[in-house]
Amino acid sequence: MNFFTELKEGLAISWSAIRANKMRSILTTLGIVIGIVTVTLMGTAIEGVNHAFLKAVSFIGADVLFVQREDWSAPDTEVEWLKVQKRRHLTIEQFNALERDLTMAGALAPLAFDELPIKFEKRSASGVQIIGSNEQLLLTGGISIADGRFISAAEAEGEQEDTKTVAPDTSAKMKDSRTHLAYKAEHVVDLENELVLAAEVYPANRGDTDTLVDSVMQAKLNVDAANERVGLGGERIEEVAADKGYHAAATLELADALNLRTYIPEPKHKHRSRWTDKPEEQRRAVLNNRRRTGREKSRKLQRLRSERVERSFAHTCETGGARRSWLRGFEDVTKRYLMTVAGHNLGRVLRTLFGVGKPKALQGISGLSAGLAQVLQVLLWVHLAIGRGSRRSGGVLLRPAA
Repeated sequence: MNFFTELKEGLAISWSAIRANKMRSILTTLGIVIGIVTVTLMGTAIEGVNHAFLKAVSFIGADVLFVQREDWSAPDTEVEWLKVQKRRHLTIEQFNALERDLTMAGALAPLAFDELPIKFEKRSASGVQIIGSNEQLLLTGGISIADGRFISAAEAEGEQEDTKTVAPDTSAKMKDSRTHLAYKAEHVVDLENELVLAAEVYPANRGDTDTLVDSVMQAKLNVDAANERVGLGGERIEEVAADKGYHAAATLELADALNLRTYIPEPKHKHRSRWTDKPEEQRRAVLNNRRRTGREKSRKLQRLRSERVERSFAHTCETGGARRSWLRGFEDVTKRYLMTVAGHNLGRVLRTLFGVGKPKALQGISGLSAGLAQVLQVLLWVHLAIGRGSRRSGGVLLRPAA
């Protein structure tokens, strides 16, 4: 018998045995499949755990020495675990000693971990992990931070008490005493044509006096870019009108240093201002602003500001639906708001050119009439141009009527 004959007989015998014992054959096949799938899944899971572990510790680097109280591997017995737990924690004094003695080290970064409950007003959270280090962690770990900063040595030692930590996205207290994750938008509006020159979005915990000059300078950059694009150079921002919430000596001094004339009403105070502990530039800027706000020009600017700036917010936030956002992240929220403001500016341009600023305005009789008048004017111009045109190379050359 040759090989193929034996193979044929073997397959026939196997098929007969399978048909004779169907249930046993099905269970055997099912067991084999389950075993193969289980082994494959276990191998995949182990490979994923190893990859996650390597990724988690890869920031340490190959030339970094890590010193800690516990070992990397867990103790084998409970006795060894108890011995490890009795070891003392590393102190900042020991770190300072290492930093003083290890003169050949490129960077040293302490790490402190803790889990603490956090409470703010009526809200609380437990088990919040807090990690502390210094700026040399960027060198030892090869990482970078997108926002925020490390506190200075003076702040860490308590020599500087006025320390503020502000996150890019932070909770802010609203006017009705509620706490929300909120942003605030500022419009820099040209009071002549009502165009929004800059629409900046800031975290809501930043005060108006801190962001006024930043918004105006961004508007200045936008105007300069527009002038360069169209080949003009005469448009400049020279005067700034704002409400009394933006009044601050430091803000007025900075605006004066940037050659910006401010028209900001001064809020009423119970006591007179004291300038003995403040720079002379701040006093001069406040007095100059006070003198300007007493003029008729300032009152005219304030009337225009209260009308046109607030109108831009109404069109953007109420009509445009930008009062609230369902996006996450400061960058995405800013992009969404800028697109809405761009639509508002486009409406202002269309209203100047055609008398109709928005598609919705065509629902009215006056808007429809203005639109039809523009269409008829274009058709009349085309008709006259064709009538007075000349033929060249089989085509029609359109020339506007004289």
